[in-house]
Amino acid sequence: MFIYLSKKIKIAIPNPIPLKSIAWNQEQGWIACGGEEGLLKVIKLETASDKNSSNLTLNQTLSGHNGRVEVVTWNENYRKLTTADQYGLIVVWMLFKGQWHEEMINNRNKSFVTDMKWNSDGQRICIAYDDGDVIVGQVDGQRVWGKGLGFHIRQVEWSPNGKNILFGSSTGDVFVYNEQGDQISKLNMICLEGLTEAKLKAMTWYNGTFGYMQRNAPVLAICYENGRMQLMRNITDSKPILVDAMMRICAAKWNHNGTVLAVAGIENTAGSEEQTCTVQFYSPTGEHQRSLHVPGSDISGLAWELGGLKLSLTVDNFIFFANVRPDYFWGHFDNTVVYAFSKPQRDEHCVVFWDVKRKHHTVKYIKNLVNIAAAGDRCILCTKSDDDSGQHILIMCNAMGTAIDSKYIDIEPIHTHMSDTHIVAASNECVYVWNFASKVCQPNIFFFVFFLFSCAVFLHSWLRRFATGRVCTPFAHASCILLALAILRARLSLLLLYKSSEKSRRTDEKIFHIDDSPTGGKDTDPTRFRKARTTTQDPVCAVCVSDRLLMVSRVSGALHQYGLPKAALEIKHALNCRPDRIRLNSDSTRLAILDIDGVLTFFDPEAKRLNPETGNVVYGLPVEDFERKDVWDFRWADDNPSLFAMMERSYMYIFRDLDPEEPIPSNAYISKFSNLQVESVALDEVMSDPEHPTNTHYFEREIKSLRDTRTLLKTVTIEDAYNYIEQNPHPRLWRLLAESALGQMDLDIADKAFVRCQDLQGIHFVKHLEALGDKKKQEAEVAAYFQEFDKAQQLLLNIDRRDLAISMRRKLGDWFRVIQLVRAGGGASDQELKHAWTSIGQYYFERQRYQTAREHFAQAGYVKGLIESCFHLEDWKGLEDQIDVLPEGDDLLRRAGQLLATAGLSELSGKAYVRAGLIKDAIDVCVKQNQWDAAVTLANEHNVTEIDTLLHKYASHLLSKNKIVEAVELYRKAKSHVDCAKLLFDMAATALLNRKNLRAKKLFVLGAMEVEQHKDRRSGDQTLEGLLEDDQLDDEKAKVIEHAWRGAEACHFLLLGQKQLHASKPYDALRCAVRLTEYDDIVDPLLAYSLLALAAAATRNYAICSKAFVKLESLPKQGRMKAQIESLATELFSAHPPKNAPAATLECPSCSHENPDWATSCQACEMKFLASVASGRPMVDLEYWICEGCKHRAGIEEISAYQFCPLCHTAVGLD
Repeated sequence: MFIYLSKKIKIAIPNPIPLKSIAWNQEQGWIACGGEEGLLKVIKLETASDKNSSNLTLNQTLSGHNGRVEVVTWNENYRKLTTADQYGLIVVWMLFKGQWHEEMINNRNKSFVTDMKWNSDGQRICIAYDDGDVIVGQVDGQRVWGKGLGFHIRQVEWSPNGKNILFGSSTGDVFVYNEQGDQISKLNMICLEGLTEAKLKAMTWYNGTFGYMQRNAPVLAICYENGRMQLMRNITDSKPILVDAMMRICAAKWNHNGTVLAVAGIENTAGSEEQTCTVQFYSPTGEHQRSLHVPGSDISGLAWELGGLKLSLTVDNFIFFANVRPDYFWGHFDNTVVYAFSKPQRDEHCVVFWDVKRKHHTVKYIKNLVNIAAAGDRCILCTKSDDDSGQHILIMCNAMGTAIDSKYIDIEPIHTHMSDTHIVAASNECVYVWNFASKVCQPNIFFFVFFLFSCAVFLHSWLRRFATGRVCTPFAHASCILLALAILRARLSLLLLYKSSEKSRRTDEKIFHIDDSPTGGKDTDPTRFRKARTTTQDPVCAVCVSDRLLMVSRVSGALHQYGLPKAALEIKHALNCRPDRIRLNSDSTRLAILDIDGVLTFFDPEAKRLNPETGNVVYGLPVEDFERKDVWDFRWADDNPSLFAMMERSYMYIFRDLDPEEPIPSNAYISKFSNLQVESVALDEVMSDPEHPTNTHYFEREIKSLRDTRTLLKTVTIEDAYNYIEQNPHPRLWRLLAESALGQMDLDIADKAFVRCQDLQGIHFVKHLEALGDKKKQEAEVAAYFQEFDKAQQLLLNIDRRDLAISMRRKLGDWFRVIQLVRAGGGASDQELKHAWTSIGQYYFERQRYQTAREHFAQAGYVKGLIESCFHLEDWKGLEDQIDVLPEGDDLLRRAGQLLATAGLSELSGKAYVRAGLIKDAIDVCVKQNQWDAAVTLANEHNVTEIDTLLHKYASHLLSKNKIVEAVELYRKAKSHVDCAKLLFDMAATALLNRKNLRAKKLFVLGAMEVEQHKDRRSGDQTLEGLLEDDQLDDEKAKVIEHAWRGAEACHFLLLGQKQLHASKPYDALRCAVRLTEYDDIVDPLLAYSLLALAAAATRNYAICSKAFVKLESLPKQGRMKAQIESLATELFSAHPPKNAPAATLECPSCSHENPDWATSCQACEMKFLASVASGRPMVDLEYWICEGCKHRAGIEEISAYQFCPLCHTAVGLD
């Protein structure tokens, strides 16, 4: 950072009344200052675009105090000012109609106020009196609490969250109280060890509003008059940072974001009794950054402006204002500004990559950011690793913020700099150099081609041997030799690559201790370096690097010069200052040095002089007659070693050699200086809203020679301008002259200028103009060169060369003008017109205006464009029309099929593939979209046999994931009815096991219906191939076909019997139960025989019931149920002997034998009786109804009560 005094305002006129206190309202910009004799003023600086304006928009004297105004403090949230004087009078001021007026007054009359502070939200104020009394009140004047602490109070401070209050006593002790006034603890003031007491002068606690510089950064500063300070992270910090300012401290204050602590006091001048008013600036870690000396005898207070860019100081009877130029984390490379800032809600730094040309920015979040450096087309983010290793990481990024390389280093990169080839990072003791542009072992393209050629020769030789059975011996031997050489070359390349990776750290990275004298050999090898923690008495304070030199300066003024790439120490120079920043010019012949006091000087490392004492030649001399003060930024030109720009106070100066141009008012940081143009970025404005950078904060300024050249080219002859540029040569000036000469058609001067700026393309262009001969054509070519294409077109039309105008527009890709010129009468072939319409269509297509693109494609007859446009417009009918128009086998049909497949239109996609002759692709589309019926149809039509294999493979995949329903649907669509039925039967069996009888019946019926569809298909296919296919079915599938309805019948009779039993129809239930016993391989025997036992017992057929109990008792794995069945049987048959009751009979239609009406077959001839699906009774009637779906029977009278078949639910259809 850099700071300089910018304004001085005398408050009391004409009487010189000393000032004692000051406060700056950071929200509204008001400054309140108090002094002797009751002096109290509120002023406000002008907020104009000129930030250095000293005009005041408000200067009001407030009357109300009679004594010295000791304390002034702002309540920014409620726009109130609170002041207190030496007699204890407290006044609260409010703003009314642009003027400040008294709102409340309080006078305790017992003691005076030593300090008072508002909390962070402005709700409460804490007032501390000298006698130890404390009052905490609300913003409306109501007292919250008050008490005496029992000691003299000097300072008070709120914690950021308002939960705690710190009180500093007259002896230097600091006590912690909660918001209710109860003491919590006493801080351990380690900085006072060895002292009995010390006068406390300041306590300031940063509230974290703008985030933190780093995690666990100190935020509480406690300062004593003797110069000792203690910086703490919190009130329980056991390891605070101790600082001795070596001066008598009067005041201290954090800036707006807690990154700088300003400490004001009186410093004794070394070697004399003179005292100087001084402001010292410290980082949160206690590192001294700057000192500012202020004229005057007594400094009493300081205050920061919001943003931390201004500081106000009360010195004697004056207010001094100082401008602060912060050291932002930022850099510029490849038209990109990279900068970092902190967010209150995040621990990481927010790093923004802002492309100023494309007006686009990218945001990244980086933990533990330490520094940023940038050059060329890359930047470096220096971070600290999260672990406890103490290592730091150098992350190399491109303009998009993407990390492309990184290095771990064992030193802290306090000082960093970067060139196009090297990165240097230095701690206080060590210097690390990374040559990131060095070449490593790269794959050889010649070797790659040689290896492929050898493999091709070898493969061709052996394929010929297998094809012909003969081998050309010389050719085969040559192929083997070539392949062996290629493999040997590969092994050698891998070995070299491995060795190069082993040596990469030794060749690309160098590290050395600043007290050593490295020679560039093993003493800079990072793998052998062991001095990373070795301290030095003369720390490093600045570094810079170019393509051939490394400069390192030390606090004592020693300047070390190292040669690159070896990093060998060449010479040591001595400077008369302590550098803060050093930079080499573009050819490393001059070094710019900016010291800690803001003085800029030059040093010539190659200058020689003879030492009169020793007679030896001494290298390196300071440049005489050049010294600039109050400089805070500078930059050498990238392409001219004699040009540089610098920022001095609020002005930018541009120098050629040592001659300055007229100053330019600016507060921007210089980002780039090249091509006679200085680019700068107003980081102060950018940081006010860092997440939304705008190009209004980025400036480009031309230097005087470029501006003068433009003026000369307009006012003098081309020859005079040539002479001027010859005296001030630069490639951009020569290019400017060449363009001006072309405009005046002075080809001789243009040719010379292009030669001087080494523009080969421009030279060829001039030769081309000379070859044309025709002046009008030359003028048209020059107009086109300057991109004045309308002018060039008109010139060509004036000489009746419409063909050249069309050719020019065609080269530009301006097809609209091509069409316009052709329609206006230019000669062009139909092919050229078609190409023009096609190009216009492509123009609209690329901008997603597909409807307009289709219209132009239609005019051009460009079918591919029409297909693409119809696809994006989802015009499937138009796309189908294009498919029909295209001839079979056209390649565009494949593209149409691909597009339709992505849209899920398998039918149209298959149609396109079929017309293209890609049957397999058509089938694949149907398969991928689960359209197996269409896939099977296509396979059958075109005799594709692989479909079945693919079908079963996909089904197995679904089954492995337990997707049985999806597999069933797959088989159904593929018309693989038997496989589908098998899966449905398996699902039904699982449902039966889970006692889901109705679901099981439905699944069995579905499976049986699939089998019926299979039979229907085979009944229509009586060819030999179809019959052989049925014969080749395995036993399991044959069983499925043969007993298709058996499972459905079992579930049907189980459900029907249970229904009849619950409906008090035991005789009907008995018939169903007896028939159900024939299906005990499907239905659980426990269910079947239990139903039979119940129905038999209900109809008093105890013989049948006894047989059912015997079967139940013989069932395995019953456990306790078996004992219950035996007990129930004993009880039942003790009362009822196992005899059947008389029952109705039915006559066998075959042998006329009388059988019980529940019989399932004839007891005499064993003829099977078919069961009625409506009631379960045996069917011996000659008249019956047959279902068209399942082919099962029922009596005419029984089925008349149903609309659908009781088994398969097919419509009955009785007329």
